[in-house]
Amino acid sequence: MKYIKYTFKYAIVILVSVIVISQAKAQDGESYVVSDLEALTEATVKYKINDSWSIGLDNGFRLKSNASVMDQYLTEFNVKYKFTGNFSTAFGFRYILSNDNTGDVQGLEHLNRWNLDGSYKLDLSRFTFDTRLRYQSKKEYGSDDATDNTLRFKLGAEYNIKKWKFDPQFSAEIFKGLTDSEGFNKYRVTVGTEYKIKKAGTISAFYRIEQDLIGLYSSTNYILGLGYKYTIKN
Repeated sequence: MKYIKYTFKYAIVILVSVIVISQAKAQDGESYVVSDLEALTEATVKYKINDSWSIGLDNGFRLKSNASVMDQYLTEFNVKYKFTGNFSTAFGFRYILSNDNTGDVQGLEHLNRWNLDGSYKLDLSRFTFDTRLRYQSKKEYGSDDATDNTLRFKLGAEYNIKKWKFDPQFSAEIFKGLTDSEGFNKYRVTVGTEYKIKKAGTISAFYRIEQDLIGLYSSTNYILGLGYKYTIKN
């Protein structure tokens, strides 16, 4: 148990250090930073087959340009397996309809993305910590461009408050591009909460800051999110 606790402490230090150093590199030299307010809504149906297996279907809709223009519509199917203890793995396949309204070539793009996850959850008193390592690969349908491969590391925490339904949640995630040796190219920080409605599902809300770390034209996105999840148990 002590080893696991120290592992989480070191993971927090490493993640924060990478974000700070990468942010400093992103601001080094002449660059143009674009800020935008986005909105994201999600609806999820999860079917829990047993204590080990579950499958899910997610639908999401994302707005950009001060939440006034469609950014993406996505549908994802995923399957999750929980090992004995707090370890789990998951596989997901996502279809993305993306609205590209910048540059010389504009229009709707059809993309597909698959991901493979490894996760671990730890309960310490009233805190719940979870960490996730994800490999994802994304490509546009019918395009000759190279596949976009990315490695993501996420660390999250939740605190259970006595006699309070809106427990605070926090997460930080760093992205490392594997295509063309991009290095660390993005991070996101999220704060939120959720409310469980008896026999009717769970409503969640969050606020997220997403920062690009490379490129002459970097962007900082401020995202407001609202989600709903309903779980069906076998």
